[in-house]
Amino acid sequence: MDLNKYEVLLRVVDLGNMTQAALELNYTQSGISHMVKDIEEEFGFKLFIRSKKGVTLTREGIEIMPRIRALVEASDSLRQSVANVSGIQIGSVRIAAFQSVASTWILPVVREFHEQYPNIEIRLVDGTSDEMERMLLDRRIDLGIFVPSPRTKLQKQVLKNDPYLAVVPPSHPLACLQRFPIEEFSNYNFILGSMSTTLRALRDAQVEVHSSFSAVDNWTAIDMVEAGMGLSLIPELELSLRKGTSVIAIPLEEPIYREIALLWPSEELGPAATLFLDYCQTIIPEVIAKDSISN
Repeated sequence: MDLNKYEVLLRVVDLGNMTQAALELNYTQSGISHMVKDIEEEFGFKLFIRSKKGVTLTREGIEIMPRIRALVEASDSLRQSVANVSGIQIGSVRIAAFQSVASTWILPVVREFHEQYPNIEIRLVDGTSDEMERMLLDRRIDLGIFVPSPRTKLQKQVLKNDPYLAVVPPSHPLACLQRFPIEEFSNYNFILGSMSTTLRALRDAQVEVHSSFSAVDNWTAIDMVEAGMGLSLIPELELSLRKGTSVIAIPLEEPIYREIALLWPSEELGPAATLFLDYCQTIIPEVIAKDSISN
């Protein structure tokens, strides 16, 4: 059993592309293809459906992949434990967060953690909250910082209840309001930013909006508001990091919040991920507290 091949296989699955996996892992594409072919011959069935866009798992691949992932994780955890007993800290940690959190909350943790454990690799990935929750449930990452679904099965530590603000162009008739009635969004064109959490907030507030535009992220939505294309609903944290914009941010008449949390699987984490989780639980609340004082 060649665990290295299985590790390569998992990167192909996670990236959905053999070429990208080859570039990341410093293999040739033909080398990756041969490894996958060897595993398929060993198993006796195809793992991937190949297309011009990349690869997707076959039905058999979907069924077997959780067992391969568990095998690789168990091997990595054993290797880390042996190293820890020997006094040598090694391993890797995979953490996902949206960009605003990665740049403000996670980087201080990574900096301090790397000084203490230079041989532990930290891999940062991003995505929407829904995507990151699925990554955690599938064990493609170890930890995540995002807005969890209301009935999440993951372990969590709430880091911040981040208020939503109405965002309007400076010339808009409602720009002079001190408090924004959320139902006013239904009377104007609404620009949808980070879809999953914004839609969840509007649904919880029982507000229907008319949206002619959507943006790939909240920062693009802010730019579209500034251009006079409509109104939007943006979390305060995102707005605080978006410098140099002329948009007007107005607190809601009845405040609504998104719960940003540190999340991890209910199953036991590996030694390296456990260490990094401890650092996150200590350092991130300190960073948030300092930001609150400075603001």
